[in-house]
Amino acid sequence: MAGEQHISNGMGALALMGGVAGYMMKGSKPSLIGGSVFSALYFGTSYLIGEKPEVGHGVCAGISAAFATIMLKRAYQSKKVMPGGIVGSAALLTCAYSTKKFLDYKNGI
Repeated sequence: MAGEQHISNGMGALALMGGVAGYMMKGSKPSLIGGSVFSALYFGTSYLIGEKPEVGHGVCAGISAAFATIMLKRAYQSKKVMPGGIVGSAALLTCAYSTKKFLDYKNGI
């Protein structure tokens, strides 16, 4: 596994753990479903990064932007930093990293 894949795998694990925790603590099926979907998407981008880095990073940036939007909106509405603010911030950083890597590959750097 390339070092570039670790971030996607980490976000996939974070999304899955968050979804499971939301379900276990509050019985939230939307958290479980959302966490599972975003986890699968992140693990898929990890595979893509290994096969086609430019495509993988581009898709990861888009998924991260969507995930950050959802989680930061949730944090703003609930006025709580955890979990939405922390996870949303991690997704935002992942989006920035993946965008940079996408542009690097696109420009041949």
